[in-house]
Amino acid sequence: MDSSSIVSELEGVVLKDQDPFSYFMLVAFEASGLIRFAILLILWPLIKFLEFCGQRDKGLKLMIFVATIGVKISEIEAVARAVLPKFYFDDIDMDSWRIFSSFDKRIVVTKIPRIMVERFVKEHLRADDVIGSELVVNNSGLATGFIKDDFDDSISRKVSALFGGEIQPSLGLGRPQNGSSFLSLCEEQSHPPFTNIKKDQHHHDHLIKPLPVIFHDGRLVKRPTPSIALLILLWIPFGVILATIRIVIARGWKAMDPIFFFMNPRPVYEVTFLNQLPVEATCSSGKSPHDVANYVQRILAATLGFECTNFTRKDKYRVLAGNDGIVSQNSGANFANTFKKVVATFKLFIH
Repeated sequence: MDSSSIVSELEGVVLKDQDPFSYFMLVAFEASGLIRFAILLILWPLIKFLEFCGQRDKGLKLMIFVATIGVKISEIEAVARAVLPKFYFDDIDMDSWRIFSSFDKRIVVTKIPRIMVERFVKEHLRADDVIGSELVVNNSGLATGFIKDDFDDSISRKVSALFGGEIQPSLGLGRPQNGSSFLSLCEEQSHPPFTNIKKDQHHHDHLIKPLPVIFHDGRLVKRPTPSIALLILLWIPFGVILATIRIVIARGWKAMDPIFFFMNPRPVYEVTFLNQLPVEATCSSGKSPHDVANYVQRILAATLGFECTNFTRKDKYRVLAGNDGIVSQNSGANFANTFKKVVATFKLFIH
């Protein structure tokens, strides 16, 4: 491996927040539903108690168990692909990123299940590899809620194997209070806030920025910290009452969208009327429908303050839902099952 290499912890280093609880809440909410979301929130005091008693890893294992047991691994992958990147991206520590991005070889280690972070770490943080815990999956493709190995031993062993056991990583970034065992394998070690690293020691002439998140398909605007999650659960019964319209997303129970939409207590719409297209920009002047559509999209993007990309509708659905966005002919036959799920959800708030 190249001598200019870095191994960095994810939570609390590359990401500002060292507590991954809210990310497991997102998995519970998006991959399973409100019941699992509520159960995990109820267990939050126990998780914090375990941390207070010096049993942080046991608290993390409890989070993993509750958030993933019985969930299809494909659903966890879908949430990691379409929902989590936006929240990870918003939490990037740019001081850590400046150091991390300046190395030729970049490795991220985390105690979070690898499946939850790999896509974001490799595509948006431009890392070469990610080392995380591995979920145990049964023959039916369901997560058992357990991980394969203990955190620290597994991470150290994998880092050592990745570098061949002879070449040392140039720099390791980790939290001393977390007992980051992989740091002993590195030539140099540093801990947040990195005051022992000179500003000009590791840098590029031009800062490489994390690749921005373009597609997002979550129902929650804010990361569900314990306080935000509690507010969400308290507000949902009112959202059920106010649900009178329907909006559409790429994945999940679309019939539930009105409820999640009305979880915003003050929805606001702003309407901007655009000028009529000039004749020379229309099909009547010989422009193709494709060119006209692209022209209109550029106007919409400029008005909304967005940046245009070359991604298509199919690209969006492949990222968010893992398909081409084509509705199957038997989708109407599944409406009755979806309706039953919605009714069952309503009953949770009636009884």
